[in-house]
Amino acid sequence: MDDVTPYDPAAVLSSAERLRAQYDTDLVTAALTQARLRTKAAERFGDRAFTLWWTPDSLEQATRPEVSERRAHLLVESGSSFVADLGCGAGLD
Repeated sequence: MDDVTPYDPAAVLSSAERLRAQYDTDLVTAALTQARLRTKAAERFGDRAFTLWWTPDSLEQATRPEVSERRAHLLVESGSSFVADLGCGAGLD
């Protein structure tokens, strides 16, 4: 199902019909949802977005790379040698 990314809203109905002829409906729905989320995530995270699994919440809460880099820089400057990220996001910090 590599042909569903990047997600094209104009082609989603034809893609869904074609894919449902070959695959289970739930699998097609999940693949199209993931393609939509990955395409949206690529606006912020570039091509890396296509290698991650997204939920609507994880995409909404994901930290922008610039913010993650700044936080990491501040931690290094503070002398921190160990950091535990206990958040429940996409793991991008």
